[in-house]
Amino acid sequence: LVKPKCGFSAAAFISVPSLTTGSNRSLRSLGRAKARPLTKRYTLRKVMRSANLIITGGIAAFTTLLAIYTSPVGGRELHYWAMNLGLFSSAALVSWFFFATLLTFKSNRLKAQLIIFFSYAAALACGTVSGASFGAIYFTMQAEKTTFQAAFQSVSVVMIGGYAIAIGILAGVCIYLYKVNNLAEGA
Repeated sequence: LVKPKCGFSAAAFISVPSLTTGSNRSLRSLGRAKARPLTKRYTLRKVMRSANLIITGGIAAFTTLLAIYTSPVGGRELHYWAMNLGLFSSAALVSWFFFATLLTFKSNRLKAQLIIFFSYAAALACGTVSGASFGAIYFTMQAEKTTFQAAFQSVSVVMIGGYAIAIGILAGVCIYLYKVNNLAEGA
């Protein structure tokens, strides 16, 4: 054998018959497990649940603090105050409900966590629009010099409809998670 200048011999690159990485047959029998480790399947599910808890809990705490901060009227106009307080308190309420749902139903399934996340985003949007419409009520009261009942009639469809959609979304998520948990416990 010719010895190269780098100090390695060609014999070092010849495979040793007693050391193998596994036969083709044994690798085929592993199926999908050879493509990725078994523990990799479960990490995204737990990360998604943790992310949902952090997102809903963080938004709930932050919007609660904002609602407390904006609660005194001070020198602001009434419709700005009502809009901010309605928006923040509605966002806090929706976030606390979804946070409680996440704590109640401890599902690590990726599909369930994605449903919770997107449902939360939709319910949060509906709830904040409905809450902010309190500002429209007080603006109508101030601009047209009407009573609360007359001003509420002009905004009632948006307000009640948005809250009804948010409650419907939350109820749908709870029913879905209840059924998923019962199927998992029954199996």
